[in-house]
Amino acid sequence: MTASEPTRVLILDDHEIVRSGLSDLLQADGEFHIVATTGSITEALPLLRGLRPDIAVIDVQLPDGSGIDLVRQLKEDLPEITTVVLTSFDDDALLIEALEAGAEAFMVKEIRSFDLTKTLHHIAAGQPIYSNDERAKVIAQARTRLSTRDGTADLSPQELRIFELIGDGLTNRQIGETLFIAEKTVKNYITSLFNKLGVNRRAEAAAMAARRAERSRHTPD
Repeated sequence: MTASEPTRVLILDDHEIVRSGLSDLLQADGEFHIVATTGSITEALPLLRGLRPDIAVIDVQLPDGSGIDLVRQLKEDLPEITTVVLTSFDDDALLIEALEAGAEAFMVKEIRSFDLTKTLHHIAAGQPIYSNDERAKVIAQARTRLSTRDGTADLSPQELRIFELIGDGLTNRQIGETLFIAEKTVKNYITSLFNKLGVNRRAEAAAMAARRAERSRHTPD
């Protein structure tokens, strides 16, 4: 990455509209050159090895694996590529995983265009987003938030079941059909369980439910 040449970027996201939007945004900036966009790890790996972009912007959830696992692999095999994780989920567990895997930055897709390009400009200029101490502090703060946010013990049995079904990706109507209750009743339960869990968006609840299910799968009987 030099001042005389644009920063070369690869975008890995399984949603074409996201890839297109990011590509257009960065190309319009004038200081970035998109060397490739792709939607899977299988397609991305040979491109990363062959093109050696300066920055790889990587989604977390991909059809053939975890973007964070890819970040970890690139840190080992191609450390000259700076990785940035871009995800739909404002999730502390994912933040911790991404930073510990070696990502330079963790950003949620709701981020403003200005903040996204500003972050990438810093990286392109060789200015780390976090010092080692700052990275450790951010991870520690995220761990503290995680330890205090799992309010599932306060959920009623019905709220817990609905929480689990949200994690399975069911809509309110599908939840109602599964539990034989009205969709309006489902909405009331969801409002209550969101308050107990301290979340504001369905995506946050879904991410918490997925983590809880994953922990259960790995917990010995």
